[in-house]
Amino acid sequence: MARRSSTLQLPRIIDPELPDVLDDAGILTPRMNVVGVQLDLLTGQVHASHSSLAESLIPSARLNDVLFDDCEIGTLDLPEAQLSRVQFLHSRADEVDTRGLHAADLDLRGLEALSFTDPRGLAGGTLSPHQAQFHSAAFARTLGIHVEP
Repeated sequence: MARRSSTLQLPRIIDPELPDVLDDAGILTPRMNVVGVQLDLLTGQVHASHSSLAESLIPSARLNDVLFDDCEIGTLDLPEAQLSRVQFLHSRADEVDTRGLHAADLDLRGLEALSFTDPRGLAGGTLSPHQAQFHSAAFARTLGIHVEP
């Protein structure tokens, strides 16, 4: 009989599936439904309220003074992005890829996210107490803390 390991093996987090080629969306506007695009530069006054963003990528992007209000986002990919004065209100995301994210004045309190790929990327951001509690197991794993009943 195989011997059980005394330490738990946690599930691996895999990279999100994205289309092979992404079109450049250029800009976000209210009530815009965006699928399979790449957003490289969002700055100035970007108004993306009531929008839907799915299977899209914001790689190494710079987002300054951006408000996401009432947005439905599948996977929000922000690897190596720089966010400054970005706020989410009444928005939802299945997963937020925060690998290498650099943030200043990032307000995530209005974002209901099911998971963050790398909680270390949330440094410089603000979460609600409920969000911190909801994601506490992932935060603990990132710090190498075992949480067991």
